[in-house]
Amino acid sequence: MVLKKKASKRITLKLKYKIQKKVKDHHKKLKREKKKHPEKFRRNTKDPGVPKTLPFYDKVIQEAEAAKEAQARRREEAKMRRREQRDTILTKKREIGNLHELLSTAEARGAEFEAKQTSAGSGGDLLNDRSAKAYYKEFKKVVEAADVVLEVLDARDPAGSRVTQLESAICSQPGKKLVLILNKADLVPRANLEGWLKHLRKEHPTVAFKSSTQTQNSHLSQSTTKIFKSSMDLLKSSRCLGADVLLQLLKNYCRNKDIKTAITVGVVGLPNVGKSSLINSLKRTKSCGVGATPGFTKSMQEVQLDSKIKLLDCPGIVLPGGDASDAAAALRNAVKIENLIDPVTPVDAILQRADKKQLMIHYQLPAFKTTDQFLSVLAKRLGKLKKKGVPNKDTAARKVLYDWNIGLIKYYTQPPVTAETEVGSALVSELSQEFDIDSLAKEEGSMLKALPIHRPSQTMVVASLGPVVEVQDREQRDMEEDSPEEGSDDSDQEEEEEQLLAKEVCVNMESESTSKAEDSTTEKKERWETELPQFDPAITSMKVFQKKMQKKARKENNRNKKRADDLTDAFENFSGLKEPKEPSEDYDFNEFWVV
Repeated sequence: MVLKKKASKRITLKLKYKIQKKVKDHHKKLKREKKKHPEKFRRNTKDPGVPKTLPFYDKVIQEAEAAKEAQARRREEAKMRRREQRDTILTKKREIGNLHELLSTAEARGAEFEAKQTSAGSGGDLLNDRSAKAYYKEFKKVVEAADVVLEVLDARDPAGSRVTQLESAICSQPGKKLVLILNKADLVPRANLEGWLKHLRKEHPTVAFKSSTQTQNSHLSQSTTKIFKSSMDLLKSSRCLGADVLLQLLKNYCRNKDIKTAITVGVVGLPNVGKSSLINSLKRTKSCGVGATPGFTKSMQEVQLDSKIKLLDCPGIVLPGGDASDAAAALRNAVKIENLIDPVTPVDAILQRADKKQLMIHYQLPAFKTTDQFLSVLAKRLGKLKKKGVPNKDTAARKVLYDWNIGLIKYYTQPPVTAETEVGSALVSELSQEFDIDSLAKEEGSMLKALPIHRPSQTMVVASLGPVVEVQDREQRDMEEDSPEEGSDDSDQEEEEEQLLAKEVCVNMESESTSKAEDSTTEKKERWETELPQFDPAITSMKVFQKKMQKKARKENNRNKKRADDLTDAFENFSGLKEPKEPSEDYDFNEFWVV
């Protein structure tokens, strides 16, 4: 038997509007009737269920009405009590109260939050340190195998993307040459790019470069036009610029050194400065995977450019215990933005360095004074709201960091004014002869007049983050000064493991003689004479600062407990209150064991 199909519930619009009109007319008619004859629509009083023939009928009705009124009164009182409780809770939340009480509660809540974070993610930091150690091993392989090392820098902040200790380590090895590459040259004004080239060429050979951003896997286009001669349309295109200058530089090195075999060129730098994109642009194929997330390249990769040049790609340089500030790492795009616990602190650092008017023009926002106000207005502007219309400041902060890292917020830094030294000039002259830098510099300098001018509203000048320096030594000195004595908890073992891991990975360019001289010149103060460090968002994050202060407090408590125990034992021994322990008597088998 074939089942009958269900009829569709769809109706025509004519019928739909006809039904709506009839319902509307019916409601109007009822409204008119209620005005004309209200007695027809009055509800009759409910029958109490008491027969009139019952004796004492009036008294029973009065008792029923009194019970009904009492029930209504109790209901109203319960409603008023709930309202009062709600009002008291709101007033308690609105009142600030005593400052000491507020600080104590904030510290207690902060300690509880840190304990939860530590217990939840106890293995995260160790994993990061191990990953950094593995990346450093890959970097070491590249440096050992390379004849020429290309350090890729971000043209927006070349000083902030340099690792001076690694540069010194490369230059100290015989036979290793270092060349600086200013990538992302299309994101800065050309006058500023020229200033950075002049400044960096006082130390090392430097080449401006723009990687290709084309999406195809092969036949990536290159332009033979010099960067300083290229038009604005060419700079905004996806074609590569500066590849011919870089290849000519490497060929000059091979020619002047009489190298008849192939040379190996290593490409190093911080995460997301464009190392793999540079190799793909030179090869004109996507030989290396590229991505906007830090840590995309995991291991060393070899790419044969031609019969004379072999390129080596390595992961981004991430030193454990290096730059410990989460804000600085986020601004260098060395960490994933979605994994940041506190994205507001890096935005605060951006507002301290950047021009607020440029950010107001970029995001079309009104004037603001504080970071919270900026994030609140931006969250409302983007439509990122929580429940009850509360602005989602974390989402707005991540949006600002994303725009900062990918180049939507255009900025650049000014080159510092430094005087040339005799040693530096001698080194540069020697390198210029090997790479024949003068000819390349003349070609670029003759085309400066053809450069387009950037409007001031499109970009802004910010302060540089400064080169990546190793702060592990400074942290180790602080730990040695605050190191607890014998009988401390398990934190000593954790410190030893962290210091051992850092010592295995970090490059220490400071000699023992200089460190001893510094220790002799500076007098070491007592612990109680030293001032407590103040929180600075530009140096470290709130989480790291709180962990450090908690560790110091824990060590100080352990020291105080040990001092108190020592004083108690000394007082008891001196006053004779402490009785010496009696020697335990030997067990006599003859007395208690009979054979």
